[in-house]
Amino acid sequence: MEEYRNVNNFCNDVRDRLDAVFQNKMGMPRAQNMSNQEKTALKFLQKNKNVNVVINDTDKNVGPACADKESVIKESKRQLYEKRVYAQLTQEEANHLIRVIKKHLSIIVNKHTLKGSCSNKEATFLLSKLDYFKIPHFYIIWKILKNPIVGRPIVAGYNWILTPASIFVGHYLKEFCSKFETILLDSLSLVKILEKKQFDSDCFLFTVDFESLYTNIPVEHAIEMMKELVFEYKDIITNADFIIDLLEVVLKNSLMVNIFNKILASLWEQMLLQFLPIYILLNWKRS
Repeated sequence: MEEYRNVNNFCNDVRDRLDAVFQNKMGMPRAQNMSNQEKTALKFLQKNKNVNVVINDTDKNVGPACADKESVIKESKRQLYEKRVYAQLTQEEANHLIRVIKKHLSIIVNKHTLKGSCSNKEATFLLSKLDYFKIPHFYIIWKILKNPIVGRPIVAGYNWILTPASIFVGHYLKEFCSKFETILLDSLSLVKILEKKQFDSDCFLFTVDFESLYTNIPVEHAIEMMKELVFEYKDIITNADFIIDLLEVVLKNSLMVNIFNKILASLWEQMLLQFLPIYILLNWKRS
């Protein structure tokens, strides 16, 4: 794009100069960039991974953080033992919930395939994790910019039964929300505006933060609000019925394994990664 020509030229120049440096240094003896003590310490941590010390990413991509395993367990317990949010399941209860999720997803996909709102290719994708899946697992990354430092809960569900449905719904909702000029879907969109926009000297810009955002979202309200919006703009999102059915089955069927290998059901119905910012922005716009 024309507006990024200078940036692209700079990046290409850096790439070419780095390539020249590497080519000139090939075959030459290299000096180590860390002491023997540091290398020994790293090897020790690799060998004793998560035994006494846990190294993980931090929130906002600040960098890696090192914490005592006891501290990680204590913070995880603080969050996981909140009965308003999580409920521990027996293996039998978990297996039953999995059967229910499979059944509901299959019914929805088959129904909309017959109606013509779901192609065979889409159906294959949405049901691709029905038999081969892994229950999402819970872990925390440290929010080191907070005082006191707390853990941000992460539920990694890359191979969960409903992962394809989450991706599918998120794609359509993001495209849907791009039609609203007042909604920005990412930080880059804001940066572009701020780079070009001129503000009066008496203008103020405000930011808003949320406390425990994930666990404070009323799921039923989120679903009803999305129904109202997508049906109002059915000319934009033509498969609205299909998207809402998938959205509902995803938001109401959450399962995960915690760090103690206990199976939990999330009572706040784990949100779609793509859906969460969209819900907040639409809710704000609606109110």
